[in-house]
Amino acid sequence: MAFNGSGTYNLYTPGNPVVTGTTISSTWANNTLTDIATGLSNVICKDGQSTTTGTIPFATAVTMASTLSVTGAVTLSGNATVGGTLGVTGATTLSSTLAVTGVATFTAKPILSTLTTSQAVFSDGSKGLVSNAITGTGNVVMSASPTLSGTVGGALTWSGAQTYSSAMTYGGVTLSNAVTGTGNMVLSASPTFTGTLTAAAITMSGDIQQNNATYLRGKTAAAVSTRLIGVTGGDALFFGSIDAVLSGGLVYVNNGVTQFTVSSVGTFAISNALTVGTTLGVTGAITASNLTASRGVLTDSSKNLISADAPVTNSLGADVTLSNTALYFDGPSAANGTSGTWFASGTVTLFASAASNIFLKLWDGTTLIASTNVYIPAASANVSASLSGYITGPVGNLRISARDGTRTDSKIIFNATGNSKDSTISAIRVA
Repeated sequence: MAFNGSGTYNLYTPGNPVVTGTTISSTWANNTLTDIATGLSNVICKDGQSTTTGTIPFATAVTMASTLSVTGAVTLSGNATVGGTLGVTGATTLSSTLAVTGVATFTAKPILSTLTTSQAVFSDGSKGLVSNAITGTGNVVMSASPTLSGTVGGALTWSGAQTYSSAMTYGGVTLSNAVTGTGNMVLSASPTFTGTLTAAAITMSGDIQQNNATYLRGKTAAAVSTRLIGVTGGDALFFGSIDAVLSGGLVYVNNGVTQFTVSSVGTFAISNALTVGTTLGVTGAITASNLTASRGVLTDSSKNLISADAPVTNSLGADVTLSNTALYFDGPSAANGTSGTWFASGTVTLFASAASNIFLKLWDGTTLIASTNVYIPAASANVSASLSGYITGPVGNLRISARDGTRTDSKIIFNATGNSKDSTISAIRVA
């Protein structure tokens, strides 16, 4: 027996060791050489021409300078460090630590109960390189479309889109069929939501788009969901409640102060002033305790539609002498506006020291509205005359002017009665 089973080679016996003076015989030589040949046949050749037939126990630390190729089963009971390439085509059992500073290539599917790496590289998921727990401080480079199951903790950096088949918690936010959480969620530039979005508060930095025939919903105190705001199928802006009665109606508040309300039966109430630029159309009754309008039109006093757009009235404060027979002299005039349609009406009192024919006209300084003439038959007599009419877009104050074609001492009188209203004009905007 060449080796004793513990790796020690012993010379063939009997006949060995050789004693001095022993006669050489063919039996001794053949038996000894055959035993040596048998022993050498069990040695691993360094040029790789022999194959081991049993498990080789290596020393505590074995260093491979180049490539280690194993086609059968390998069992490592100690630590192994591979500085080059480790190629394993069969089953490999690691009972301790395998340190690979180069590339580890597995043609079969290794089963790793615990994988601890400082730089884990997943080069081929089809080879079953799966770990129950992956820890470390380096980067894990996965395939183009990896599938993760279980819990992933710590920070993750993604360069593409991710698809999750179950809930995911990231940055304090749990992503599942319902998105909930206490952290912040940063979405894409134009996210699309389906289903129900529930949150205590949402801050948007851009527009929120509501598609046609879809609505913003709310819930009543009775937990009835109702559509509130949206664009109808006919492209009309809808504001109200479609699916439930809002018993409190509509309340518009600005800075904590109620500006107007609309009750559940459609009664419109305004807390402050109402300004109407063009036309206000009302099919029902209007109840107004105080209506102030710049364009007040009284259409039905029974509806309490009362306009505070009172007539503009003015009276002469002194007599006006008609001192030039070729000129008109202004009597009373109203400080009216220059837009809209106005109705004007006025009276003037005239005095002449002798018989005289005085001409009168109601106008805005440019456009004639109405005119007349007054004949005073006796000297030192007072005669009154009135004019009225409509004008649209007056360019100046509405006024009554007078001209005496024969005398220069006739007058427009302001206070023959002692009431100081003897020559007065009033104007009101009607449209």
